[in-house]
Amino acid sequence: MRRFPSGQTFIPLASEWNDIADAVDFCKALKAQRQQGQLKPNANVGLVLIRNDSGSDQNRFAVLGIYGVVISPNDNQLEFQNMPALAVGMPAAAQYGRFVVLAEPIVNGSFGYAHITGVVPVQVSIVAVEYDYADITAGETYLTADIAGAARIIYKDDESVPGTQWCYVVLNETSIPRLYKATSAPFAGEITIKALQSNGSTIGSDLVVKVVT
Repeated sequence: MRRFPSGQTFIPLASEWNDIADAVDFCKALKAQRQQGQLKPNANVGLVLIRNDSGSDQNRFAVLGIYGVVISPNDNQLEFQNMPALAVGMPAAAQYGRFVVLAEPIVNGSFGYAHITGVVPVQVSIVAVEYDYADITAGETYLTADIAGAARIIYKDDESVPGTQWCYVVLNETSIPRLYKATSAPFAGEITIKALQSNGSTIGSDLVVKVVT
């Protein structure tokens, strides 16, 4: 951002004014957290500061996909290093394995805290009772159980009945390998694959891997 001597008249650019507005929102969010005595991010609770870019207000425990960062190293390297802040929105296939669970209600466009690691209650669509892992549901704010995923289910409200229910999950704990499906024939020693879901459909971005013979 440009700097001016004290007393000099200037007309700010729209991008500069938007940066100022983001900084003000950021500070207000931190002040509100201190006043309310709510949890702060640290290594024990696994919280991270996020900005709700989903297009609508979101409730506590909503699942949102990670789309990027609020402040990049090019914007401000010191702020990037001192206070990680993620831009999150409605989950899509590209956010498979990259999501947070909101720790509080957050108005659209505002800052707040979300769980990124650790044990957290969240709603999970249990499509088969034997599935013990879960990941994002495209276009929804709950998880869907599967044979693998970025969240391990450690408690189901009802072990015997499929359907959307409250569960305890451990975020970012994947201990079984993900299954993949080839989406192209081998060519020049490489092949394209995609992550495979339990229903046989693929999800996520194409991955190019080397073919070893």
